[in-house]
Amino acid sequence: MTDTGNVLIYACLIIYAVNYITGWLLYTGLIRLGRSVHQIMFAFLILNLIIILIFLKLPLSEKIICALSLSAMLMLPFGKKGGLYHIALSSAGLVLMLLLIFKKYF
Repeated sequence: MTDTGNVLIYACLIIYAVNYITGWLLYTGLIRLGRSVHQIMFAFLILNLIIILIFLKLPLSEKIICALSLSAMLMLPFGKKGGLYHIALSSAGLVLMLLLIFKKYF
């Protein structure tokens, strides 16, 4: 894989982690952040996953993992903000992204 591919995958993981941690901090009330800022981070995450799926030459199993992670993120807005559904799907998306990283590099 090219260096650009590695950068895209690691950038996606970083965006995921920052967005995930931000969500938990918002949920617990430790920080206040405008809803639009959190949604912009969410949009960058989705865009990054789409770019990975379209432009990187990944084995089919890794594309499926990435597509499942994207699906979890796309279904996220259908639940109550901060509810169990939201927490479960965001956690599943992050776990799938970590699985992609471990499958690819370890």
